[in-house]
Amino acid sequence: DYRLVATLMGHTDVVRNLLIVGDVLCSCDYDGVIKFWKLIDSASDVHVCTATLKGHEPTKQVMSLVADEEAGRLYSICYDKLAIVWDLNTREKLHKFEHPAGMRSQALHLRGRSTIEGGVYLTGLIDGQLYAWNLASREVASRWRAHTGAVWCMQVTHLELITRSM
Repeated sequence: DYRLVATLMGHTDVVRNLLIVGDVLCSCDYDGVIKFWKLIDSASDVHVCTATLKGHEPTKQVMSLVADEEAGRLYSICYDKLAIVWDLNTREKLHKFEHPAGMRSQALHLRGRSTIEGGVYLTGLIDGQLYAWNLASREVASRWRAHTGAVWCMQVTHLELITRSM
């Protein structure tokens, strides 16, 4: 049986996405804020906000979070046209990927990378474009128009990139 354990208070707007990384819950909201919550044992109803990350425009919506736990990185996308890479340990902003439009979806393809910094970072824009970023060089490896509308979600398998639009 499932039951309510705790209500996390701290965001001032709609929470858009949740992601568990180890024993930390990451949340993002429509005010451009990302919060880290230390998950205490389930017998307690206390979950402590350990960090608040601000790097996106406050009036824009942070839409999604993905993590590369091996490299200790968190990726956030927003309608402010920025994808930001955060250090999961220090909570510092490491890098930003600039786009010509806001984003709704993202994914990491890390299979077969030769170094911890390697891999491909994929972003789906509200104008239907997809970007593939080389994580080692931080440059666009390719981009293409996949849809006529926003790329709402995506998943990567070892062979395919699957996307959805309206």
